[in-house]
Amino acid sequence: MLAIVQTDDGPILDERPHPEPKPDEILIRMKYAGICGTDLAIVSGTYRVPLPLILGHEFVGIVEEVGTNITTFQLGDRVTAEINITCGTCPLCIAGLRTHCKHVKAIGILADGAFADYIIIPSNNVHHLPDTLKLKHAVMVEPLAAVIQAFRLTHVKPATNFMVLGTGRLGLLAIQLAKLAGTTVIAVSRSTKTHNYAKSYGADLLLNTTDPTWRKRLEHETNIGPHYIFESTGRGEVLNTALDLIRPRGIILAKSTPGYLPKIDTTKLVTKEVTIQGSRCGPYPPAIDFLNRQLIDVYPFVQDIFPLKNGIKALKLASQKLKVLLHT
Repeated sequence: MLAIVQTDDGPILDERPHPEPKPDEILIRMKYAGICGTDLAIVSGTYRVPLPLILGHEFVGIVEEVGTNITTFQLGDRVTAEINITCGTCPLCIAGLRTHCKHVKAIGILADGAFADYIIIPSNNVHHLPDTLKLKHAVMVEPLAAVIQAFRLTHVKPATNFMVLGTGRLGLLAIQLAKLAGTTVIAVSRSTKTHNYAKSYGADLLLNTTDPTWRKRLEHETNIGPHYIFESTGRGEVLNTALDLIRPRGIILAKSTPGYLPKIDTTKLVTKEVTIQGSRCGPYPPAIDFLNRQLIDVYPFVQDIFPLKNGIKALKLASQKLKVLLHT
């Protein structure tokens, strides 16, 4: 099968053996896979992982073959899959913290991923997709689930100020969820292009960081600072910006994974009594439901689609667009 493999010398297009599922596994033919910021960080070398590695963790596909123990899936089913393959027996798995499994292997990060004709996934990671949800939109299940998890961990309340730092894919998903949660949404970015999307998704105030008055406008809107700041710029140093802007005892939802160790002002963190809540992967069923019921709109996200054989070119262009997909 054809696959995009990250090597010590960069990504290459390679031929790999056709995989065969074990009794509790499912062989999925990839239909669409999204290029994520994590993929680009691995390619650039800022996010270091064991190599060689087939990239890709946001994907949808069609069940091609099922293991002998599988009864809940059949050939032709439309599916997606959680990215964390876990042991199910360690203390963290038993405690219900599967994503923190002591032996976790995230596909496309610590195990071969979805930038390939086929991928094998344990059946308990796989989720059916409704026929009414377009497959190219269902690629956004994984990132939407991650944003839902951030909201759940911080218990976002209505009638609060919710600021989004960075209006890329995760930021635009957060804006929509924050509106559903009943908050006043402030979108902050240096990109005027994505501001139009933020406005269409209901952002109550748009601030551009190239405007020297943007901080004064934020202070006028929130008085003592936002209750919540969702940091999704991909730049770890922006946590310091969030610490400057958040109100005392506010909550920063940290979603960036830049792959390096940024410095933050721990004195300000302590004296303002700020909570920084990290979040990892999230629940797939509500993400699938939100997309299927069109409570969350991802239609504008997909701005280019490349065949898998042109995946190296797609990786080079992905940072310039909201979402680039590969397809087979």
